[in-house]
Amino acid sequence: MKIKYILGIDLAKLSFFYRLDDASGNRIASGTWQNNPQAAKQFIKHLKTLLGGSLEELHAGMESTGRCDAHLFPTLQGAGARVSLINPAQIKFFAISLNRRGKNDPMDAATIAHFVRERHPRATVPLTITQRRLKEIVAEIEHLVTERVRVKARLSEVGPACREVALSLNHQKKFIDQQIAKLEADILSLVQADQELAAEFQLLNSIPGVANRTASRILAQLSGKDFQSARQMAAYAGLTPRENTSGTSLKGKTRLSKQGNGKLRHALYLPAMVFWRHCNEVKPWADAIALRTHSKKAALGAVMRKLLHVIFGVLKHHKPFNPAFVSSPVCDA
Repeated sequence: MKIKYILGIDLAKLSFFYRLDDASGNRIASGTWQNNPQAAKQFIKHLKTLLGGSLEELHAGMESTGRCDAHLFPTLQGAGARVSLINPAQIKFFAISLNRRGKNDPMDAATIAHFVRERHPRATVPLTITQRRLKEIVAEIEHLVTERVRVKARLSEVGPACREVALSLNHQKKFIDQQIAKLEADILSLVQADQELAAEFQLLNSIPGVANRTASRILAQLSGKDFQSARQMAAYAGLTPRENTSGTSLKGKTRLSKQGNGKLRHALYLPAMVFWRHCNEVKPWADAIALRTHSKKAALGAVMRKLLHVIFGVLKHHKPFNPAFVSSPVCDA
C-alpha cells in the first residue's frame, strides 16, 4: 500500500503532540491529545475522520521512549497504520542536520514527521504478550539488582555504628533477594509455557557463558527485532568498530561505537569473559588481540561481538552452539 500520509508524534507521559502531513510535507492537522487507552481510541477516530475512514495509507513515527508508547503504539497498529518506533538519538541528530535551533512539542513532532517522510524507517514489529511480560520482568529484576547494590553500599557505610539502621538495611536486602528469586522463577514458568521461547532459551544455554539469567536479558532486548544479519545485530548493540582517522593529522584509535542498546552490551559483558576463557576456538584469537593491542578491554569488546554473532547464528538456524562453526575473527580490535 502506497503511503500518502505521515504522522509525527512527540510523546510524553500524560499527553502527546501530533502533526499530520501529506506525502509532500504539507500540514493537514496538528494538536495535543491525552496519552491514555481511552484517548488513544478517540484519537484513531479523529484520524479516520481526517483521512476518510482508513489508516492503511498512514505511516506514523514516534520516539522509542520506554512505556510512554504503551497505549498509542498498539492502537495505531491495530487500526492498520504503519508505525515506527525510532531511536531518539536519530531524531536528535536529524534535527541538528536540519539546523533546528529551538525545541518544543510542535517542532519535535514536525521533525519526527520529516524524518519518517525522508528516511522511511522500517515498521516496528509488535511484541507478543509473552515477549512483553518477559521484557517487563527483566526490567524489574534489573531495577531490583541496582537497588540491592545501593542498599549494600549503604550497609557498608553504616557498619556496626548504628544497629537499628543496619538491621533495617539487612531486611531490605533480604526482601530484594526474595523478590529477585521470585521473578526469576516467574521467567522460568513463562518460558516453560511458551514453546518458541523455551526453544530459544535452550539454544542460548548451549553457548559457553550463557545461562538462564543472561538468556532472559538477551531475549528481552531482542524482542520484536528482525535482524537480517549478525552485523545488523552487532550494530544494534553498539559493538561495531568506529574508526577515528581523517587525512594525515588525525589518527585516533578504532573503538567500539557504543551507539546502540547499552542494556544488551551490559548483558553480554560477563558472559563474554566466560566465553573467552572456556571456548577453545575463541581463546587463541582473543589472546592474540590482547597481545597485539596491549589491551584486554579491546580484546573483550571483540569477544562480545563474536559472542553476539554466535547468538545470531544459533537463533537464526535453530541449532545449538557448535564450536566447529566459530569462524575466523568477525571484527578487528
